[in-house]
Amino acid sequence: MRFAKTVLFIFTLGVLSLVSCTEQPHDAPKAQRTLVLPYDAFGPQVIAYLLIGFEWYQWDNHGDSSPITEYDVRVVIYRDIPLYQVRKQFPVIIGQQDYRYISYHDALAHCDRHLREDSQLFAHLKQTKQLILDHFDQ
Repeated sequence: MRFAKTVLFIFTLGVLSLVSCTEQPHDAPKAQRTLVLPYDAFGPQVIAYLLIGFEWYQWDNHGDSSPITEYDVRVVIYRDIPLYQVRKQFPVIIGQQDYRYISYHDALAHCDRHLREDSQLFAHLKQTKQLILDHFDQ
């Protein structure tokens, strides 16, 4: 009986240690672990949708037929913070706010890939990449 209690105690201690390791605060403040940009910083939609979905609100089945309709979709780039915390900090609220989430590395890879394809056509991605680098590498 005493052996079982000891094993249970050690197991509980191990689980608590693991949980505390994953919840350790990082040196960087939360603001420096996320960056929010507009959808078109990664667009046009033809190159962005594979990474962050279509430009219309994710709760709609399709976009508006009018080409002048604008959607306020924000993209949250995150680094050194778990996705679940990012989603908690920037929740999607149907009818009010729409966020897409991409990791720091995926965001940079997207910019690099399309800049290699056509740096003239996608020149704005150079600015997007620089914004990301400046923000996270302070």
